[in-house]
Amino acid sequence: MSKPYLKCMYTNACSLINKFIVLEAMVCNYEPDVIGITESWTHDGINDSEIALKGYDLFRCDRQVDNKGGGVLLYVKHSLGAVQVNVNTDFPEHVWCRLKIKGFDSLVIGVCYRTPTERIYGNNLHEKLRELVYEVAEQNFILMGDFNYRNIDWKHPCNNGGGTEEGKFLDCVEDCMLTQHVHCLTTQQSTLDLVFTREPDLVSEVQDLGPFDSSDHHLLTWVINRSYDADRVKKRFMIIAKWIQMV
Repeated sequence: MSKPYLKCMYTNACSLINKFIVLEAMVCNYEPDVIGITESWTHDGINDSEIALKGYDLFRCDRQVDNKGGGVLLYVKHSLGAVQVNVNTDFPEHVWCRLKIKGFDSLVIGVCYRTPTERIYGNNLHEKLRELVYEVAEQNFILMGDFNYRNIDWKHPCNNGGGTEEGKFLDCVEDCMLTQHVHCLTTQQSTLDLVFTREPDLVSEVQDLGPFDSSDHHLLTWVINRSYDADRVKKRFMIIAKWIQMV
């Protein structure tokens, strides 16, 4: 099976279990191939069957510490043959898969959530997030999630933050030559929910569908393109690899 593009959907649900019927309706309407959820609030008392979507494989990562909230989910259509990928990182709330479909068989897709509450994981969570980005940046990937950097203007990303955590994150994005594709507000006042890729043309047609039910975050959709220049991507990876070796 070969497809020219894949449709993606993402939101921060702020507890999915009480909005699951709404998610099912949105999925029925938009028929996405990939769905990312942050702040699922799922835990070991919630079975996969309670949050299963018909026709989709489910990959999940619940918050493992004794604090309410957090957690991420990744739904992928059965037909895409997704397999879970383990990323070597200490960052706690993320999950990844690799697709096994012609035209996208090298693509790794992930979803992550960075809590802004430092007492949950400590103040080195920023560093662990940057380590996660550096780790996956050597692959052809898409990373979606709620990064909780509310003071970055992604329409005009300029690192005026010096040694701030937001400034360090922007440095990381620039070092890895990543493209961030979301430029609308994803909450009432900030762009917290982001989509990163190595290849600028991999993602297009990002749309804001407004707030997801009672969540204060918006529902986003976009397209993953198959028809980007694979040779250009390969050359780009080789240039970056040489640059990293020189540093």
